[in-house]
Amino acid sequence: PELIVSRAIAEPMATHEALLMRGFERFSNYSGYGHATFAFAGPHVAAAGPPAETELLAIDAIAFGRDAQTRLGQYSRGAIERELNKAFVGFAPPDGETPDAPLRPLCTGNWGCGAFGGCVQLKAVVQWLAASRAR
Repeated sequence: PELIVSRAIAEPMATHEALLMRGFERFSNYSGYGHATFAFAGPHVAAAGPPAETELLAIDAIAFGRDAQTRLGQYSRGAIERELNKAFVGFAPPDGETPDAPLRPLCTGNWGCGAFGGCVQLKAVVQWLAASRAR
């Protein structure tokens, strides 16, 4: 939830862009997922010790919707190719970093799933392939 402000300060992404965020901190817990059940569940208490240098990768998703027929579109060659390219851009080393730089923990959330109707298993494989090729 804390990173929702990024939607206000980041412009819409082009087909060859992703957004990598560093230096964020969690302030709240939540329950549920998506429009219907997402809710604040109290303040977050961080574990003792220094915070992890986690990165968050934001990749815009295609909305496939709830209709079973429409959701089949995500398995088309064009849709998979688009998702592979977007994920590859996100997992590629940022400008100024070499491919052999130490890796940091990275989270993508449920990219394109839930409210967008994407297939969790397909998105996981797409991210795995893109990340493997990028590094």
